[in-house]
Amino acid sequence: MTFKDLSKKKKLEYIWDYYKLHIIGTILAVLALSSLIYTMFIRIPDTNFCGVAIYGQFLSALNTDKMTADLNKELNLPEHTSVQLQDFYSDSTDVMVEADLNQKFNTYVYALEFHLLLSNAENTKNFTQVEYTTPITDYLSDEKVNELRKKGLVLDAKDPETGELKPYGISLKNSKILKKYNLFQNDTPYISFVPIVDNTENTLKTLDILMEE
Repeated sequence: MTFKDLSKKKKLEYIWDYYKLHIIGTILAVLALSSLIYTMFIRIPDTNFCGVAIYGQFLSALNTDKMTADLNKELNLPEHTSVQLQDFYSDSTDVMVEADLNQKFNTYVYALEFHLLLSNAENTKNFTQVEYTTPITDYLSDEKVNELRKKGLVLDAKDPETGELKPYGISLKNSKILKKYNLFQNDTPYISFVPIVDNTENTLKTLDILMEE
């Protein structure tokens, strides 16, 4: 009996038995290509409402998406506008891996992708010395800074030009959203400002959400 003599059902069974791997592979390839085309040419990219770098802490892709959604909801952002979160973390002792991570971080900072840097006290002071950040008094009133200082929430660091101690970081040790995602469980987190003045309003709104207890 030849193939053309088989019933329609038998023909389908024959094709599936002998060509199912090819069929599955073709379907997956089409789906992958469709997804790529959608991402590159159809999907409208989100506008960066405020970029936040989380340095020295691991945040999974799933929790990054969830935390981003939480922030967007609290900020009541419209469709296609979003806070952009990016974590920079490595538990590797390989010097090259660490160098690649720092190079990636530096690239993002110099590309003005971030408005807020979140890390521990040591890294926050280091950001100051390489002039990634600016004193919080450039964004907040003296009254607000003094209020934060009375609560013990201000981190001072040396101004890289004058050597004078200035307020560069704000403690987020009581941050509700950081606790929700188990960030900085064994260290005090500090937030600092990247000097991008044309995004001040959005940056301060995002800070308010991050500071909520």
